[in-house]
Amino acid sequence: MNGLAMVMFLWLAIVQVHGMPMYGESIEDDYIHEDSVMQTNLSGDTILEIGTKLNKPFLMLIGKTLNELQMDTRQLLTKFNIVKDHEAVLAQDVCLLHPCSEWSAWSPCDANLREQFGGQNRSRSCGFNTSLCIRFAPPKVEYETQVCQNDYICPVDYTITEHGFCIRVYHSIKEKRDNAEKMCQLDGGHLVNIDSEAKRYDINQTLARYREIDIIWIDGKKIVAGGDWEYHFAPQEPDFYLWAASEPNTPNDLCKVYDRKASGTGLWYWWDRSCLAAYNFVCQIM
Repeated sequence: MNGLAMVMFLWLAIVQVHGMPMYGESIEDDYIHEDSVMQTNLSGDTILEIGTKLNKPFLMLIGKTLNELQMDTRQLLTKFNIVKDHEAVLAQDVCLLHPCSEWSAWSPCDANLREQFGGQNRSRSCGFNTSLCIRFAPPKVEYETQVCQNDYICPVDYTITEHGFCIRVYHSIKEKRDNAEKMCQLDGGHLVNIDSEAKRYDINQTLARYREIDIIWIDGKKIVAGGDWEYHFAPQEPDFYLWAASEPNTPNDLCKVYDRKASGTGLWYWWDRSCLAAYNFVCQIM
């Protein structure tokens, strides 16, 4: 029954209660007064009772219809509340799951020395990913850490320096730059990149044992004149700077050396040189 029909039914009921003639009928029963009608809660039971008292079948029908409508309404409300409660429980369960992304790959082991223990970590993003959940805090990043050990050993013909670098000085062989790099690769490494104060110190200490060596090939090469320097080993300290004064200064010198004689001071500095010259070299295995 729609709202308009219900209004019509109630209006007809009030007409009957007030005793207004309908279809030529007259009301003889004085059972209901106007004041009591206006204050009466016209429920289905009330209208049914009035119809029974006044012997009005039409009012009795309205009362029964209204009772059925109220019953249907209560059932609908009950079902609606059950659904709402179920959704609330479901939302709570979803929120308690704390959905997270997949774990990232493990970071490289940070142990500097061969066969030394270190640590590595991985991360994932966690946070609610549904509109059902109330976010009391923004999503967060979770971290997991584990103990690790470098899984390689410095070869017997290499030396582990004070700061843990695995190097070899080819003091009895002089090669062009690319040939020197190939020999390092055959060992499993590359030309050493002197890219930090700790490594500079260790290389200087090692080279002090070879007085005959004044210049060596190190990692660092330009593909084209005027291009950027490229390295096999990414610099540990990107801001570390060891160029000699006014170096690099020759566009066509595409390779990098470590030289202690050119400056006249006996101190080791970076210089640019032609890649076709033949020098001693130092390899490093990471």
